[in-house]
Amino acid sequence: MAIKIHGLTKSYGPVPNQVRALQNLDLTIELGSLTMIVGKSGCGKTTLLRLLAGLEEPTTGNIELEGLAQPNIGIMFQEPRLMPWLTVQQNIEFAKLHKEVDQQFGQDTQQLLLALGLERFGQAYPTELSGGMAQRVALGRILYSDPDIILMDEPFSALDFFTRRDLQKTLRQLWQKDGKTIIFVTHDVGEALLLGQRVLIMEAGSLIGDLKIDLAYPRNPGATGFQQKREDILKIIGGF
Repeated sequence: MAIKIHGLTKSYGPVPNQVRALQNLDLTIELGSLTMIVGKSGCGKTTLLRLLAGLEEPTTGNIELEGLAQPNIGIMFQEPRLMPWLTVQQNIEFAKLHKEVDQQFGQDTQQLLLALGLERFGQAYPTELSGGMAQRVALGRILYSDPDIILMDEPFSALDFFTRRDLQKTLRQLWQKDGKTIIFVTHDVGEALLLGQRVLIMEAGSLIGDLKIDLAYPRNPGATGFQQKREDILKIIGGF
């Protein structure tokens, strides 16, 4: 079972001045994996996520979700996008507003609040939360609907170092517990190595690197193996 991408191309704008965001991309991502995508701004990372989420249609090529008849896909952005008039619990349960009354969800809200360190903030409003807490709520909202695939577009990049590391640890532990398929876009090579089983490197709409990260969790950025993988990635990218 896997996500199979064949000849995926995405162009924007009128001919002959089209901008090609993705160029004939071929890629297979195994279900249950945690895959990181890195690259410079404008390399096509976010475009790829939007196509995977069904928010845009490809110009050519296709995406096959093998083994998923009716896939449930969740996407998390850089900003939390919480509803300010709803409490933390109501934001997490937001999917209920768009489902049938008898729809069964895969996660219990109270268990999610506990797992995300928000057990004391269920009745708080977004204006009462720090940036890190708001992103935890956004993650909880995705997990509540029990998606098959979670797409993450630089969700921790606007956070301070300590909050970012804390959320990275939380995400990694949740993935190890539940085995969700996660595809995570980041500019941060260190973040990619802390989290990913695999790091894909993009440039100008194409895949230029594909590295398996066979380091044990939790990972130490100061370890020799970690530093070597970082150097390998930076050599491919050409440095930031």
